[in-house]
Amino acid sequence: TPALRSSVAWAPDGERVVFTVRRQKSDGPVSSDIAIIDSDGANLVLLTDDDFVDAELAVDKKGTVWFQRLTSPEKSSEIWRVGVNAMGLQKAATLGSGLNRLPQPSPAGDRLLYLASTGFGAGALTLLQADSGKPTVVSEAALDGFWR
Repeated sequence: TPALRSSVAWAPDGERVVFTVRRQKSDGPVSSDIAIIDSDGANLVLLTDDDFVDAELAVDKKGTVWFQRLTSPEKSSEIWRVGVNAMGLQKAATLGSGLNRLPQPSPAGDRLLYLASTGFGAGALTLLQADSGKPTVVSEAALDGFWR
């Protein structure tokens, strides 16, 4: 089972921090959600609040939080997004089933790179155009050792 890394990033306003928080309901499995908090520790708000495992977040300059959502442990994950200010939760277009992870927005916020694979070894560096939502494979280079 891959170890999920905690994530933390500054919101574009430089006053708030976006991070993953691990939770376990008394009658359910462990999950993790995306939260935002003022840098002084005040005003904690959950941006996601469900039974999924949300991890590996990145924030673009427009305030969109891109993250990996495990939909089936060890088998598949998707790239999702939510806004730090009121934008609703949305699934991003990806190349299909498999592990889609490590989202990284471009400096301008108009494109997103992520790693897409069908297993824990080789992966395809994939570019997602924000305006069209069309994913394109940039490189199919193997990325051995990613999960070690």
